[in-house]
Amino acid sequence: MAKNFVLMTERLRLAVNTALANGGHSGKGEENKSRRNRRSTLTEFGASGGGTSYRGAFTVIDTSKDDKPKVKVCDGTTPESSTCGIARINNKRFNIPAKEFDIDSAGFIILTSEYDTDGKTPKTPEMKFEKSLPADSDLKALILIARIGLIEKITPLITQEQHGMAQGFIWGNCEDDK
Repeated sequence: MAKNFVLMTERLRLAVNTALANGGHSGKGEENKSRRNRRSTLTEFGASGGGTSYRGAFTVIDTSKDDKPKVKVCDGTTPESSTCGIARINNKRFNIPAKEFDIDSAGFIILTSEYDTDGKTPKTPEMKFEKSLPADSDLKALILIARIGLIEKITPLITQEQHGMAQGFIWGNCEDDK
């Protein structure tokens, strides 16, 4: 039994690595196969203390239907909730709404915030799916929620990065505060 598990794990690791090396899909032309014949979402966790048991704020789950890959960022204890967690940006609290994303490639789910027009108050953070990580900016807080791979164009590979309340700071020029 243990030998079969190790072999299955190695095959899965090879499939994931192949998919990620090919831009998030296997490239074998299997994109038309039905999801019913496939394994469920592959989930791995990038931060310590994670695992398939993580069910807290900013949990990313597979909400795919048929062959249309989707993921949802939600409160893992109550996935149907309208909010997915709390973010503190420059010590100001925001309730972040749950959000679902259509996935057509590998990418990143990020939470961003920048200053409002007054230049001192953070705007309500916005959750986005980006195909690449945005460039760092002193005038924007960026919090990585999850990395998303796409295996054979229909199976999301979720790597949960954010665990618990999100906290970020928007840095600016100290001279502007005078």
